[in-house]
Amino acid sequence: MKIQSMSIVVPSTKCINDCKFCVSKMHKEHYPNRITDRRYDFASAFAEYKQKMEFARDNGCNTLMLTGECEPQQYREFLKLFGIMNKELQNPFKNIQIQTTGTLLDRKYLEFLQNHVGVNVICVSIASFDSKENAEICGMKYPVDLIRFCMLVKDMGFTLRLSINCLENTLPSLVKVSDASNIPTMDIMFKLIKQIYNPDQITFRDMYQDGSGSEVAEWVFYHKMHPMVFNKIKAHIKEHGVFLNTLEYGFDRYSINGMSTVVDTDCMSKDKKEEIKYLILRPDCKLYTKWDDKGSILF
Repeated sequence: MKIQSMSIVVPSTKCINDCKFCVSKMHKEHYPNRITDRRYDFASAFAEYKQKMEFARDNGCNTLMLTGECEPQQYREFLKLFGIMNKELQNPFKNIQIQTTGTLLDRKYLEFLQNHVGVNVICVSIASFDSKENAEICGMKYPVDLIRFCMLVKDMGFTLRLSINCLENTLPSLVKVSDASNIPTMDIMFKLIKQIYNPDQITFRDMYQDGSGSEVAEWVFYHKMHPMVFNKIKAHIKEHGVFLNTLEYGFDRYSINGMSTVVDTDCMSKDKKEEIKYLILRPDCKLYTKWDDKGSILF
């Protein structure tokens, strides 16, 4: 079984952000929270949760992503618990990542993630390179200065990945940051990203919408990056990047200006492939392979 990564869905009630493109809003399914809800047998849930993590490791999964329907850092107590569980595994996860907009994360909290949770990769989700516009699209109660946050992440020794949600204003927003006068070419775009944010890794994410006609799906439909521009990014990476390797799920990884670069055209794992893109461990202590289908349960 080839598995690209394991996603830990941090228990949540309501996200502190209100992203206009949030995939979680497109589907509503309830998964009981057995791992931290005191109505359930904690000892049994703890053992079962660890068992699922061990299953992923036994099947060669090396990368773990802390994510969810909220900002993972909203639930500090769960992150403490996760850190304990991972250390108790016979073969703990060592590549531990967190997907976030950066809200609520200051130096002290990042030290907690680094020292107690074991996080070594900060994946910053970006809807716009302009911090003000990014905060508006993401519905941030506590906006983030992207440039300062990225500088802090790098200063503390984390690996920094920019997860760029490809919207219609992705390139124009980069121009605003750089005070340039025209929309940048692909070559200039990568140079500006390197110069301003200095990420170690970049993922360009094709925006997903399920065609449901929901408010979120409609917003994505009208605001996602034009296919011609998205294809130009893919072509530039392939032509000018240095091929590194093919990831477990089939995406090619290239090096451009010293940055590991991947284009994700299947963020919801909808393509028909033998490989499993994600193992998803939800608070009900069960493993799934799809984000939006309870029928994808493994055990």
